[in-house]
Amino acid sequence: YYIVVRGRNAIGSGTNFITAQASALTRTAAPSSLVATSVSGAITLDWANTAGATAYSVYRSTTSGSYGAALATGIAVSNYTDSTVSDGTTYY
Repeated sequence: YYIVVRGRNAIGSGTNFITAQASALTRTAAPSSLVATSVSGAITLDWANTAGATAYSVYRSTTSGSYGAALATGIAVSNYTDSTVSDGTTYY
């Protein structure tokens, strides 16, 4: 799309200033190929990189159907280890 900027005063509108063509930003697709590996007291998450993503966020909940609170944000790589889990607890 093009963006048009025009000044205006009491006499009327001025000349248009047109920027170069720009493209709209779109949301990235969801990460794919998520693999969760558990060991006592920790869960490691690995996923495939998502085109266009600059960072990832991980959410954790103990309630089915709920994202819960953000556990980590601004993750710049495609893996995360959660070492704050409790053995025997189901997470969603």
